[in-house]
This record gives sequence, structure tokens and C-alpha cells, in this order.
Amino acid sequence: IGHGGFATDIAVMTYSQRNWAGTDLDTLSHHEIVHVLDRHLNPGPRPSILSEGMAVYLAGGHYSPGDPLERAAALLALDWYLPITDITNNFYAAQHEIGYMEAAGLVAYLDQVWGWEAFLDFYFNLEEGENDSDEISSGLQNRFGMDLAELEADFIAYLGNIHPDQQIIDDVRLSVETYDMIRRYQRLLIPSAHFRSAWWPPIDQMMKEGIVGDYAIREKAPIHVIIENLFLESHAAFDGGEYEIVEENLIRIDQYLNLIEASESAISHYAIGWPFPTIHGKSLRP
Repeated sequence: IGHGGFATDIAVMTYSQRNWAGTDLDTLSHHEIVHVLDRHLNPGPRPSILSEGMAVYLAGGHYSPGDPLERAAALLALDWYLPITDITNNFYAAQHEIGYMEAAGLVAYLDQVWGWEAFLDFYFNLEEGENDSDEISSGLQNRFGMDLAELEADFIAYLGNIHPDQQIIDDVRLSVETYDMIRRYQRLLIPSAHFRSAWWPPIDQMMKEGIVGDYAIREKAPIHVIIENLFLESHAAFDGGEYEIVEENLIRIDQYLNLIEASESAISHYAIGWPFPTIHGKSLRP
């Protein structure tokens, strides 16, 4: 059912031996545990931009660890910043990594200017409204005499004084492009893995009945292995700061997916050249 996790009053996390989606179990666990605690401790509404921002902030990152304010500032430098006033009411429809990075940056900013206890007091005492924007703006108006648009203007001004180095900018850019490519691969070849199309029965019922089939390992055709190997190489390259490898792999995967998308029927792995592994510069043949 995809990669990553989700939470209600319990947390569910998915992971695999061949971690081609690049998830980190420690970070993922921390993120989902924050959501569970949030539901237990927070009696009021939980606007997605704040609940997800808090989970990313406390977990130390989303898919890539890093300073949330520097990564949000990198989005400004890339001209990829999405106005918070535009994405708050439909947060999960925004580009996933950008939305989560901005949300974490916003929570980090509020921690800086208000302090953590003041942020929690604000977040835990929001009142129900027509939508997330109204709930946040109403809380801001009652406490600080401002609305979400004014808060965002202050946030952007704060980010404008942060100057991330080129490595952070490259990491943010390629993180967004890599996960866009992962989701394109999912939509074309394994649509049940895409996070916006995943389905599962009620978790309590699954636990009671011992239903685990939706979480079983899937069979993979060679073309899946070829593409997923490139993603695995890319994640290792991220860890080593070898961004040129990530760039090259994205180009190759894009070419493969273009071929798949243009084909009227399922294509064979031979159609993409069946790249054999090599040892000591000699091709291995079956």
C-alpha cells in the first residue's frame, strides 16, 4: 500500500527489505508516533499543515533530514515556495515534499518566535471552523490580532534572511524531483502503492481478523527491479552528497517511464536494453 506510514489513534508503518522509496524507519516511526500522541493530547481540530509540520519538525526531517528553516528557505531560492494561504485547506493535494518542508519550516519558525510551549498552547486550543485556514486565522486573531496571511508574510520575510548553501539547495531540489519520479513510477506500474490511491480496511478490523494480505510482498517483474535499483542507487548517492548520480538516474528513469507511458501494451524489460550487471568491467550474461 505504498511507502511510509499513516496514523489514527494507532500508527501503521510500511517498510521493505529493498528500500527503493528511501524511507528511514527511525524518522518514520518518530513522525507517526507524534501523530498518535497529537490525537491523544489535542482535543481540538488539527489543521493538516500544523499537524504534519509538527511531526516533520520533531522527527528531524521527512525523507531527508535537515534544518527545516534552511530547507524551507531553499524552496524560496528555487522559486518553488507554495503560498501557505493557498495550500492550507487542501494540504495533501500540494506537491508532497514541498508541502511537508514548508509545514515543518512554519512550525520551526513559530517555535523560534513564540517558544515551544506557546506554540503547543496555540495549537491545542484552536476552535472548530469552516476549514483549516479559518481555524488558524481565528486562533491568530484572538491571540495576536493577525490572520494567516499576515503570519505568512512574516514567515517569508524570516526565510528571506536565511541563505542556504548550494548543497542544501541541490538536496532539496533533487529530493522533490526524486519523489515526483517515484510517484510517477507508482502511478504507471504499481498504482496501489501511490499514497493518494492506497486503500485498506479499518485497522482495528484488520488486527482482529489477522488480515495482512494488503501488506504482503508483491511479485516484481524485471522492469520493476531495474527501475527500483536506480532509485536505490540514488538514495545511496544522496547520503554521500553525490548529486550528479541522482541527476543521471533521474534522466534514465524518466526515459524508461516515457517509453512505458507511450506503449499501448506492457513492455518487456528487453525494450529498455536489459542492462546487465558488470563485474570487473565484464558483462554478466544469464
